[in-house]
Amino acid sequence: MTLFHPIKSRAGRALIGAFALATSLSSAADADTVLRFATLQSPQNPMIVELNKAFDEVKEKTDGRVAFQVSYGKESGFSSKQFLTALEAGLLDGALISTSAMSSDYHWTGVYGLPLLLPDAGFRRPIVEAAKPRLAAFAETKGVVPLAYPIHMDRWMVIYATRDMQSLADTKGMLIRTYDAATKAIAEALGGVPTSMAKSEVYMGLQRGTIDGAITGDTSAEAMHMDEVAPFILRYDTVFLPHILGVSEKAWSKVSPEDRETVNAIFKTWEEGYWAKLDERDASDSAFDYAREHGMKVIDPSPEIAAKLEAVGKSMAEEFAAVDDESRAAYEEVRQVIDKGL
Repeated sequence: MTLFHPIKSRAGRALIGAFALATSLSSAADADTVLRFATLQSPQNPMIVELNKAFDEVKEKTDGRVAFQVSYGKESGFSSKQFLTALEAGLLDGALISTSAMSSDYHWTGVYGLPLLLPDAGFRRPIVEAAKPRLAAFAETKGVVPLAYPIHMDRWMVIYATRDMQSLADTKGMLIRTYDAATKAIAEALGGVPTSMAKSEVYMGLQRGTIDGAITGDTSAEAMHMDEVAPFILRYDTVFLPHILGVSEKAWSKVSPEDRETVNAIFKTWEEGYWAKLDERDASDSAFDYAREHGMKVIDPSPEIAAKLEAVGKSMAEEFAAVDDESRAAYEEVRQVIDKGL
């Protein structure tokens, strides 16, 4: 049984996205305080589906005094790497800030995306809880007020591909879409060629043969309809991509103390409920239900591929911790949580 039921036609999905944005803008226009909020994800992304429920609740429980006007994907005019700068400049009021996207400017935030670091999904929440003080302190230096720290709903990091991936001979020479240092290292370890491409272009890239594979999360099988263009999935790691869901201090100051208390309470409850959904999804082992139901082949790494990936993970962790004191401290914080839980 799948958790999400997508619109089948691409035109239909575009129409739904446009309707969601129009509804968001219309709804926000009636509020006293409109928070211009940006996220890289589409309205169909499972995490955003849940987040929009919290935004709706904010408008309802503040009697329309506070509303989030959400821009999806490229609609805000900013890349995810630019969200912080846009918040500081007052060009945005809020954003879903990815620690992965920040890592090019703030190296230590890349610790959460190190490959093959987490033994299993059960370590995700303890690490987020341990990281909250560090992330909150960082947000404060950027004039950002954190409301929650959601992670992607994906359980598995995967490679969607147009060819089978049983051995290194199969993956050699594959053009694989990557998006950061970790995914680039994974592609190279498999003998592939890392290829830069916007996530919105991945479907067409696979369809046209511009790329042979793409690294992303397991929910993309359904959310992006990867079954239509990539029949093979290699699952190789636990997804762990934390975000800071924050608003600028300047925008937050325009919200009354009473409404700030209401908004904080809503997101505290929402965050608990979101973790519960993640736990339920993990326990049911339903991550690949949609993929299998639509004829996709889910592949576990062969011993030779697993050995390559483990070597990459170990090497990247050592290199990461050696960059500077802040990166080492962030890495040791994560390792302490893992070692305690093993």
